[in-house]
Formats: sequence, structure tokens, C-alpha cells
Amino acid sequence: MILQLDEIVPGLVSHLDPAVLNNFGVHSPLSGRQRVTGIHPFVCLDVDGDACTFAALSSSSLYGRRVMLPRSAKAGRGAWIERDTFIYGDGQWFYGPSYAFQEASECERTPTRMRNSVSASGIILVRRVVSAFRPLSVAW
Repeated sequence: MILQLDEIVPGLVSHLDPAVLNNFGVHSPLSGRQRVTGIHPFVCLDVDGDACTFAALSSSSLYGRRVMLPRSAKAGRGAWIERDTFIYGDGQWFYGPSYAFQEASECERTPTRMRNSVSASGIILVRRVVSAFRPLSVAW
């Protein structure tokens, strides 16, 4: 079920389609083939007015994704809780208008009242891993 704009808060986890983000011109420090492709879980790191920052997550530890998000930092159900989750350490964050992330969530299947999330300590860890690539407009 597609995200509602008022659901987009730090810690929210949603499956997003990076192709939709690219179509909306969402900013990322990476371009072209370096960017994550295919539907992935993303975590919201920050909301600033009508804009927000999300970081991509993965169930694989390949290609620089060597920092695992502790299960204690995750809330929700199903595969999100049961599987390991890794943080991309290569600048896989996206910054842009919240409505772009809403549109990119068209593949989300988690019901509105049951969204997955990351705790405050988990957000701090993700920010630390991606901090070398953080957007200038977001003060972490």
C-alpha cells in the first residue's frame, strides 16, 4: 500500500523503486550504474519540510555493505525482522521531495498500520555509515 505523506518520518522503512526516484530527479551522490537498482528497502533518515532523505538497505553483505543493522534496531514483521539487513557504505542515499518517495513506494505491500521501522539508535548507525556522503542540506 502506497505511503501517505504523513507517514514519512525518520525511521520509516519502505520498499521503494529507485527508477521512480530517478524519474523525479531525486538527488543522490551516485549516478548511473553506481546507484542501487531494483526495488529495495529504504529507511527514512530525515524530513525537512516537504523534502526527505532515505538510505537504501540490503539483505546482502556484498559490495561494501559490511555493516549489519542489528535486529534489535528493527521493528515490524516478516522477512524484515527475520533476515539480516545491511547498510550500503557507498553513498546510497537519496534526497528529494517527499511526494517522489511516496510515488516510489507503489510496490510497498505492508499495510499502513503495520509499517516496518528502524529505532533511533539504528538511524544513528545508518547515518554514521553513510555520513561521508550526506547531503549538504541535511544537518545530521
